[in-house]
Amino acid sequence: MSDTLLDIETVTLGTSLDRLFDLGLFSVRARNALSNCGCSDVKSILDIDIKHFRRRHRNVGPKTAREVADFQSRYSFLNRTVNKNGEYQYVTVLGIEYVRKDFPYLSDKEFDFVCSYWRENGKLPASLVALRFIENSKDRNLRMKRMYVGLGFDKQYSIEELMAEFELTKPTVRHIVYKPGLLPADLRLRQSLMKMLPDAPFVCDAHYFEPIMQKEHWPYDAASFMALLSIMMRGVEFIQLSEKTSSYLVRNSLSFDNAIQRGAHNIDVAFQKNFAKASKQSLRKLTKLQYDSEDFCQTLPIFEEYISVKYGTTVDDSCDTENLLPLVSGLKSQLEGIKRHKTGLQSHDNSEPSKAFLKKRLEKIENMITSVNELHATLQDYKVVACE
Repeated sequence: MSDTLLDIETVTLGTSLDRLFDLGLFSVRARNALSNCGCSDVKSILDIDIKHFRRRHRNVGPKTAREVADFQSRYSFLNRTVNKNGEYQYVTVLGIEYVRKDFPYLSDKEFDFVCSYWRENGKLPASLVALRFIENSKDRNLRMKRMYVGLGFDKQYSIEELMAEFELTKPTVRHIVYKPGLLPADLRLRQSLMKMLPDAPFVCDAHYFEPIMQKEHWPYDAASFMALLSIMMRGVEFIQLSEKTSSYLVRNSLSFDNAIQRGAHNIDVAFQKNFAKASKQSLRKLTKLQYDSEDFCQTLPIFEEYISVKYGTTVDDSCDTENLLPLVSGLKSQLEGIKRHKTGLQSHDNSEPSKAFLKKRLEKIENMITSVNELHATLQDYKVVACE
């Protein structure tokens, strides 16, 4: 192919393939390959998917594919649209440029926002782009996942309802709804969605995600936002035990195997069997869930709200704090012992570097003791607050 430099005005979207060949932009082999796959002008060449181009045509080797890819890269600006301010509308992800045609699932207004967001933040508004992609997808599995969490539907469909709707076995349905959904990998949407989550383990309510939703122009409520995240990430579960209870996003040992739903079911069984007796039992006994105390305590607000809304009562949860209080008390004693030891060392060592080092150590220990004291007081009064 010729290396002749051309004025960009020479080539337009309507420039024919034969004219491009005359200008030295394609070799004979590349021109024939493009012609065989139905390309007649610049626009049709820019629309080619290089991977499919190579896969579907036997005569397209690495050199020909690279030739076409280089052309696309050089003249991709021809596909850009211009907004009312005269700015070219496009985004770049990992060095690859994407234009309006690459987002057929977005409205013109949404695409304008995506470009504006990218210019300001250097990334895509992942939640909005992922939502529109999923809503417009014809993929059966994505639809099932949406139905399971109620994203875009007036209710959450159970495993049994999905089995009947799609005529699939229970193991197949479970595999589909628990497996992360597919997104355009080249846009790095899943990676961006993962960064919205706090470090695991966590239990988050709607308030945690409100700033992100506002920034990315999320069009629905917080429950839908959390539902989207749950179907895109492994080990993240969307929880809404009834229409009248709050929504939560959970990622800890209880977010696997429907543990929270099983806990709610066991609560229902206990209250329906003997309301008075159930009201006096602890949440640990009511849910019958044998999990780590820390993870279980994170989910207590979910169960407490469920019992309050559905049965109009509260239950005793002191046994859960009793498991943690001895551990915290022991930690307090150990830190106090370390503090005494370091203080003793400080009084015997006269060197300035050692004194400075020990001073920093003691400051850290003091901060740790303060934090542990606060935790101890919180557990005694018992309030577990997640994702603040």
